[in-house]
Amino acid sequence: MVTAPERTCIACRTAGPVSGLVRLAWPMGVGVPVVGRTEPGRGAWVHLSGSCVAGLRSTDLARAFRRTVSADQLDAAVAACRAAAVRAGFDG
Repeated sequence: MVTAPERTCIACRTAGPVSGLVRLAWPMGVGVPVVGRTEPGRGAWVHLSGSCVAGLRSTDLARAFRRTVSADQLDAAVAACRAAAVRAGFDG
């Protein structure tokens, strides 16, 4: 039996299948995290649910990306996650 890959959400710290998560990456030379499963660099996964996206904190991103995160960078990451959730059909 083949199981779907699982990742841990950096907001709620629970594991889930990648189909319900979005990957954030912070490529070198880019000022904010971007959404993309194939983006280069360290990745951080967030559930597409509204509670995880809304509950995302700068400390979550700082821990995942091993760097300081400003309020503007957090806002950009949350906006990117919300846009990805809308594209995936998650409205919660």
